[in-house]
Amino acid sequence: MSGLGKACSTDCHKDDVLVSVMLNPFFLRAAYSRRLTLLSYTGLIVLFSLSTLVWPSCNRDPNVPVWLLHVLPILAFLPGILKQNLRAHIWLCFILLGYFLASVSTAFSCTSILMILEVVVLVILFISAMLYVRWHAKALKYLEAGPAEKDNQVK
Repeated sequence: MSGLGKACSTDCHKDDVLVSVMLNPFFLRAAYSRRLTLLSYTGLIVLFSLSTLVWPSCNRDPNVPVWLLHVLPILAFLPGILKQNLRAHIWLCFILLGYFLASVSTAFSCTSILMILEVVVLVILFISAMLYVRWHAKALKYLEAGPAEKDNQVK
């Protein structure tokens, strides 16, 4: 009988945590922004590959070393992003600012659809990663808060 009581108490606790997570408004927002971050992260790597190796703009030749300089710093953040590390997302946003500056100047100097898409995807990736950091941190704080504090946090 005591074994059954233990199983019920641990199962009930798991159910309470699951319900608490699903009712957490910040958890759903963080999940949405995480999916958008992963999608735009992948899109950025694909766009870097297309604009540097397949269809280089401004009469440039395909260039593997330039492609590596574009892609390797971004790929360094992949393990942290896959592990949902907030600090990796923050540093990714910091690095994306440099990419944004370079992409905007390139888009104005030699306009192509890939360069414009690159700027758009960079902006989407930056915003979605920042929102993921904000909402994931709030979701964790919401789980730790008591019932009275949860009403104040949602507002």
